[in-house]
Amino acid sequence: MKNLERYLNDHISGSAAALSLLETLAKTDTADAEFHLGLRKEIDQNRATLLKLLDSAGFHRSRWQERMATVASTAGQMRLRWQGLSPGHSGLMEALEVLELGIHGQLLLWRCLKETGPALGLWEDTDFESLITSAESQKIRVEARRMIAAKRAFTQGFKAA
Repeated sequence: MKNLERYLNDHISGSAAALSLLETLAKTDTADAEFHLGLRKEIDQNRATLLKLLDSAGFHRSRWQERMATVASTAGQMRLRWQGLSPGHSGLMEALEVLELGIHGQLLLWRCLKETGPALGLWEDTDFESLITSAESQKIRVEARRMIAAKRAFTQGFKAA
């Protein structure tokens, strides 16, 4: 069960990093701030669910691991800020890519817990299908914005021969 406890804490830490990045994006990509804040709210709700699952299994929360994820996220954001996080800069596209990867990880988490939870006698009242559907929706919405950001970043000022 130690492996499962670590796995859940890994995802809790990842969600802390995602929340931090979304807060930064809401401040720097002001034209799409409502999207970033809405997604932040969704991820925060998923995080609350994950914390409940951790607690109901009798596992301990690793605050140290969360702090380390936040430190790593801050360092990554510094690099992205250098590239620019507003529309037309590659940092915005890469930040959205990082978010999409994290959301994909969340999708894999929910699928994994849906399959393993019953075998462990855990989380039988959890609607993993809804969590899976939510993660798939988040991923699609972030990807759409990532592609817009990529076009702006890579084609700005470009003239075909």
